[in-house]
Amino acid sequence: MDDKLTWKLCVTATVRSEAYRLYMMRRFKSLGIPTDELKEIYLTFNLPRLMFASPVWSSPSPPLNSNK
Repeated sequence: MDDKLTWKLCVTATVRSEAYRLYMMRRFKSLGIPTDELKEIYLTFNLPRLMFASPVWSSPSPPLNSNK
């Protein structure tokens, strides 16, 4: 968060980092790494960074297991 109380710097850094990580995933794929291993790499390294604090950044959503 910056001095204007925005997430711009954090979001910019996250986007830049993930763009590089996705580039590396494409590179790994071109080197012949199997798709199931690429999926494990994504789930282990990329997804947690994208999901970190996502409830704070997004609007409230209804619970997944709501009994209406």
